[in-house]
Amino acid sequence: VEFLRNFVRTTNRTTGGKRYLRLHKFLNTIHEIDKVLVHLSSPPSSMTYFSQFILSSSIKESGVKVNLVGQGADEVFGGYHKHIFIYFRSLIIRGKILKYLHEVKSFSILKGFNLLKLHKIILHDIYTLYSFKFGLKKVDKSLLKFTYKIDKLSEFLINDFNVLTLPIYLKSDDGNAMYHSIETRLPFLDFRIVNFGFQLPESYKINNGWNKFLLRSSFKKVNNEIKWRKDKKGFSSPYDEMTFKLFNEHGISKYKFRNHVLNIYKKNFGF
Repeated sequence: VEFLRNFVRTTNRTTGGKRYLRLHKFLNTIHEIDKVLVHLSSPPSSMTYFSQFILSSSIKESGVKVNLVGQGADEVFGGYHKHIFIYFRSLIIRGKILKYLHEVKSFSILKGFNLLKLHKIILHDIYTLYSFKFGLKKVDKSLLKFTYKIDKLSEFLINDFNVLTLPIYLKSDDGNAMYHSIETRLPFLDFRIVNFGFQLPESYKINNGWNKFLLRSSFKKVNNEIKWRKDKKGFSSPYDEMTFKLFNEHGISKYKFRNHVLNIYKKNFGF
């Protein structure tokens, strides 16, 4: 929690913004989870969707009517952790071994990972990928035509943008915002930025172990403490604390949580 507060303070000093941080609400309103399910109209797989709902509620209480959201930046500029490993894997597949060795070493130093273990993870990932593809060939060749073509990072990003991640996040984000009468705007989904991003070489997106390298380098007025954070986390939730508040029990498995969510969903929608 404290590192979040420090991050907010640093951001506000740099941008001149105001602080609206209400972490207590995540635990105090957990029993409204059925409300989230009803307006999302689909069972969420994690607590993140509920956290987003609470965040939208806090934004409304702050009197903010228009919310600028960064959705799309990760899909266009390679911001997810998985994109780094996909990039490493694709470098080997395409025979760019020297580039691979440089990038993996840089990432290992940056994150403090053991270099040998990192190589093993990436090589095992390649083995798993092709085992999947060869297995898929026996099941459905039409699917193989789709998955077999996806080896480059740029191809994965387009797939994330169109199919795998962004449409799901946009639906959730829009549902939560509209429930609280907030207008969401998505500057990174401006068609000019999207077209520009997908035309960039992959080395502009992941470079020297950093993801979203171009974006980090472009914001000259942003404090380096923010731009080059090594401890940056995604939009996560305090799962253990939230499930304890909901179930009054520690150590709730994600299987039990998802069953609970599904039962509420069935009750509300009559399935």
